[in-house]
Amino acid sequence: MDDKTLDVEFRVVLLDNGSVSPESVLQSRELASALAIRIGRQVDLVSVSHSDRIPIEELGGIRAATWKSYLDARNEIGVRSLAILPLFFGPSYGLKKARQMGKHECGVDASLRVEWADCLVSESCGILTEALAESTIRVLDTEELENNGRESEILPTVLLVDHGSPFPEVTECRDFMARALAERLKVHVGKVVACSMERREGDRYNFNDPLLEMALEELSALGDGAIVLSQLFLFPGRHAGAGGDIERICNDSRWVKEGGRIVRTDLLGSHPRMIDLLEARWKSILERTRSL
Repeated sequence: MDDKTLDVEFRVVLLDNGSVSPESVLQSRELASALAIRIGRQVDLVSVSHSDRIPIEELGGIRAATWKSYLDARNEIGVRSLAILPLFFGPSYGLKKARQMGKHECGVDASLRVEWADCLVSESCGILTEALAESTIRVLDTEELENNGRESEILPTVLLVDHGSPFPEVTECRDFMARALAERLKVHVGKVVACSMERREGDRYNFNDPLLEMALEELSALGDGAIVLSQLFLFPGRHAGAGGDIERICNDSRWVKEGGRIVRTDLLGSHPRMIDLLEARWKSILERTRSL
């Protein structure tokens, strides 16, 4: 597969987990459109699940496509090859489910070819680290970070928060990003702490710790410094959007109740480097298939 042999039977898919938030889907579509312009090919936004529950009138009259329905409909339009660019930070349940469905489809139809790019977090690509660092530095340069009313020479603490996962390999991706971000920001911040928005009960899921609320409690007990919340989330929804879980946890923290501020970075889906990252993932598929 290369630029000269790609034809109408080939599609590029930007695959996300899905959301019941219209704003999330609409912003994801904008990202897909921007990527299509960058790579010069049509890019279809497809969700693993959830998004098909959004009323069509809230999505500009265009129904959200789910992975199953997309695979079911591909024969009607003659698609024989798919290049999948996952909008997942790590190998979460949704991505595992999608890959299994794709594998099953290839087993049913031997003429179908599905190529998968890496997740957004990768040790071989530093673009996501740069995006997180740029967002954090922008906050440091433009916001007056308060230290609960006290003067302090202590550098700010960055809390890198993700959703939390039952899969340790996903948390390993978060922890890798925290280490990479700490190295990138070492002259700007005191430390970077990785934490989860939520986790399942039981010792077997302790790898998610600390929870965001506990990390904030610990910083409040120390009573010094400033806090920047770096959000390992792509688009607004019930977790990272206005009035979502992240905002609620921050507002309920002792730090905020005692007069301190927690400044959150912008969500990553709107960062201009995301197009660079997805383009790199697309090129990785091209390079891999050319060598076959």
